[in-house]
Parts: sequence; structure tokens; C-alpha cells
Amino acid sequence: NQPLHDSIRVAFKYPTYSADIRQIGVYQHVENTWRFLGNQTDSQNNLIRAATRRMGELVLIKDFTPPVIRNIFPGNGGRFRASGVRTIKATVRDDLSGIQNDLAIVATLDDYPLITEYHAPKHYIKYGLAGALASGKHILNITVTDRAGNISTATSEFTIIPDR
Repeated sequence: NQPLHDSIRVAFKYPTYSADIRQIGVYQHVENTWRFLGNQTDSQNNLIRAATRRMGELVLIKDFTPPVIRNIFPGNGGRFRASGVRTIKATVRDDLSGIQNDLAIVATLDDYPLITEYHAPKHYIKYGLAGALASGKHILNITVTDRAGNISTATSEFTIIPDR
């Protein structure tokens, strides 16, 4: 775990029989967990490359597991008053390669794209609504792609009822 003054680039030969090379990445063992470093491929030489700023154990790991999307609000099948829904939220998590940034998350409400805010340390997304949602049924879709190209999609259908 010796830190370096500058980053070094490492390269591994990857297995040529692998179906999806994007799922293979270089990982480093840090604080009892495997941290994703990268998966830049050089198909001409069958190499996967990444950079690191510390020495330690480095391995290739294939990430088969898609991200998890939970705790969606407004929840599936729920009925909510218009005044009670000011924010759309969900927990999004990927424990191996991770979610790179906001661009890896696509959310739509009734097929209208939402620009969600992704809070990586706490593993959640949120979108503040500008005003109250119209009464009736709504469909919220959330799609998350991890750094290995695994994709998860969750759908929440809910109903907004008018305030009294």
C-alpha cells in the first residue's frame, strides 16, 4: 500500500475467450475491498489497462452483477397527494465496478427525461420537481449502467390524487 509520487499504468493480458470484455476490469485491493481502477482495452494486443497511484495487489475481475435500484419514491402502486410529492428519489448501488457519474443514470417521468442528481457516497439519486404533478397515473423509469456495462432498470407506477 505504498503511495507513489505519480500514477503508474498497469496492463494485463485479458482472456481472448471472454464474451464481453467491457465487463472485465482492473481492481486493486484497498482497505479489505476491491476498488475498480479502469478497463481501457487495447484489442490489438489483448490488453486491459488502468492507472493507480499506489502499489499493492492488482487483479482482473469480471463484473456480472448489474446495479441495484431500490427505495423508489414515489413507490410502485402508491397513491400520493400532489403536495406530498416534491422530490423523486431512489437508492442506486453497484458494489463492484461502481457507477461512474450522473451520466450513467437515466430517469424519465411519463417519458419526459429528468436530470437527476447523483450522490455517490450515499448511493442515491434525486430530482426536485418544479411544481406539483398533475392528478392521475404516472410512470417513473430509472436505468443505471455500471462501469462494466451491466444495466438495471426499475419502473414505478403511481397515482397522484388531488389535494383537498
